[in-house]
Amino acid sequence: MDVAIKAISKKHNVKISIVNITESMKEILTLQKTNPIAGVVLSRITAANTLISLDLKNGELMNTTISPSDGYLGKIITEFKEDKVRSFIQNADFDPTKIIDLEDPFSAALGQEGIMVVGQYLQNYEPHISTVNLTGGIDANFMEYLRASNQVRSLIMTRATLDEQFNVEHVVGILIQILPNHTWEDIDYLERKIGNYNFVTDILIKTFNYHDLIKDIIDDAEILITRTINFACTCNKEKVLNAIKLLNKKEIKEMIQQNEPAIVHCEFCKKEYQILIDELKQLNN
Repeated sequence: MDVAIKAISKKHNVKISIVNITESMKEILTLQKTNPIAGVVLSRITAANTLISLDLKNGELMNTTISPSDGYLGKIITEFKEDKVRSFIQNADFDPTKIIDLEDPFSAALGQEGIMVVGQYLQNYEPHISTVNLTGGIDANFMEYLRASNQVRSLIMTRATLDEQFNVEHVVGILIQILPNHTWEDIDYLERKIGNYNFVTDILIKTFNYHDLIKDIIDDAEILITRTINFACTCNKEKVLNAIKLLNKKEIKEMIQQNEPAIVHCEFCKKEYQILIDELKQLNN
């Protein structure tokens, strides 16, 4: 079962969020048919997007789109809404032989240039869209987004491990945010408690007792939420019809002239939608 936990410390002026989305990512990676490198990158990006989404209320959505101008993976999209995640990767099974021997094949696969666009869609507010230039590091990209959009000092650590068959085995992440009224003593305290970054993510992988882990980091931590996370696609036929309706009438007319139903596949769940000729004609009116 995938889980998200959020806690706050009033004594040390810090918020901590932890996610484990292992089972959801196994479903997503099976649908996307990723190779191991693409699977790790997509898993970590999905975990990071989930971490920054935990303040959302019902009906609100956060999505991240990464569009590199180099690298091998192409466009990556991940969404979080109502405790459900879904993700897409353009080049899921690229040839990894050119980068497998590099010191950091995952950053090379993602790319070091391009943009990351984060969209926050809140109830009763206009959409908030932020654009960040890629830095080459997944966690660093999301920390830069939080710095630019929320003006909050943050530390994000995500981790995806592989089993002996090179399938993704664990996907975890932690977000630590310093509240505006923090002191240097609070920062020193956190640095002493967290220590080595890899040590923290190692513990996340080895234990499911995240409540105790949070208490170990912050002695007075108050658990705010504990929620279950699932993979689920939000696609439906109505959305497909609306997407086709956005095409110009010439394109829809050409689809009608083929005298066959139009077939549309969801990029996220691979579900097939068949749009009948009569439906296309109605869209073209």
